[in-house]
Amino acid sequence: MPLPRPPAPPLTLIVAATPTQGIGRAGQLPWRLKADLAFFARATTRAPPAPPSNSTAPPARALNALVMGRRTWESIPARLRPLRGRLNVVVSAATGGVPWVWREERGREGAGAFWAGSLDAAMEGLGAGTVRVGGGEEVAVGRVFVIGGSRVYEEALRRPEAKRVLLTRVFGEWECDTFFPVDLDAEKGWKRKGLQEFREWVGEDVPEGTVKEGDAEFEFRMYERD
Repeated sequence: MPLPRPPAPPLTLIVAATPTQGIGRAGQLPWRLKADLAFFARATTRAPPAPPSNSTAPPARALNALVMGRRTWESIPARLRPLRGRLNVVVSAATGGVPWVWREERGREGAGAFWAGSLDAAMEGLGAGTVRVGGGEEVAVGRVFVIGGSRVYEEALRRPEAKRVLLTRVFGEWECDTFFPVDLDAEKGWKRKGLQEFREWVGEDVPEGTVKEGDAEFEFRMYERD
């Protein structure tokens, strides 16, 4: 009798989008907002509250996971790949038929990413609770973030594990050719949370209201599924 699959981890989508849901242009962000990039780095790197462990010898450290499509991975400058301090997971059909595999970045011993043949495979790999990275170190999986692109967002939103969206609403008119799949303010089943709940979940003093940087204005928000 086959062993039951481990439960899939809850998903948090993190995205910056215009009021018309624009998120990208020509494979890049249409804006460069230092405050938003810094928030993304902190929110996705910060260690979550430690879950109870049934193991007498838990892994030495836990890392959050970033799940992304191949184009999102390729949009990250090569010198910054993988994004440090997190488990990078690339969803792509280009895995040679293997559902879950570790690939080391060329010339960077121990630095690499997991490649998953599908979002299902990624969820199964992370759902085990621990993974072995380059060099054989066992690492506990913390929070799991979906960071793009639009197709991976769309797939993730269809899953019951998608519990939360951290949204940076970028106001104004921006030319975009890629869009977030839903308007969370209009989508049934999603509710914007209060600032205090947002701050408690993310673990920092998120600014209230509109933030201005150069000519751009934006606002940090959190939504949860009812």
